Amino acid sequence: SARGGASSGACGTADGASARQPPSPCGSNLPPFHGSRLEPLRPALEGDVVRHRLDVTSPQDRAALVAAVGPEPIDALVNAAGIFGERFMYAGAADDQAFGASRWREWDRVFTINLFGAMALCEAFVENVARSDLRVMATLSSTMGSIGLGHRSGGGYYAYRLSKTGVNMMMRAMAADLAPRGITAVPLHPGWVRTPMGGPAAEISPEESAAGLAAVIEGLT
Repeated sequence: SARGGASSGACGTADGASARQPPSPCGSNLPPFHGSRLEPLRPALEGDVVRHRLDVTSPQDRAALVAAVGPEPIDALVNAAGIFGERFMYAGAADDQAFGASRWREWDRVFTINLFGAMALCEAFVENVARSDLRVMATLSSTMGSIGLGHRSGGGYYAYRLSKTGVNMMMRAMAADLAPRGITAVPLHPGWVRTPMGGPAAEISPEESAAGLAAVIEGLT
């Protein structure tokens, strides 16, 4: 974003990225690019981008990130941290999250990361977003959690679906609460993306998804 951006990463324990931030101890224990999933993104993540390690379920990690970012305005806070469950959709989740197979420990982890983690970060950085030009808070959701569109993907996958239904309503309520401050809060569907979660048969690449999400965010205000 123009003045600063922040994103929680793509899993429960993940790297966050913020633009134009000074190096901080919070980012000093990050894994190297070489051999990691971030290696293909290395050119884009160098320069003005500073990475911070963040487990969205950890109050200590969240507090450390807030301290590292300080009062810097954040144009777009994008909550991308999320898990499908103990296994991905095409690697056993259909059995794990079938009707009659609910395991509450798995539900707790899915909801803690997908829903509460996003809520906690929005609350933690609301003042930074309010000080920015764009003033957007977004959380990645899924049509699998849509009341109106969920029928297209059948049944099952209860923990994941309900966590994303919660995300949709969370962002709807947040939009009403933060509108007086000029903040736009939205859930975003990234599409069916070729990632370990989406599987190799998915419709679009991560690059296409990211470009589409960026265009939507930039067009919100």
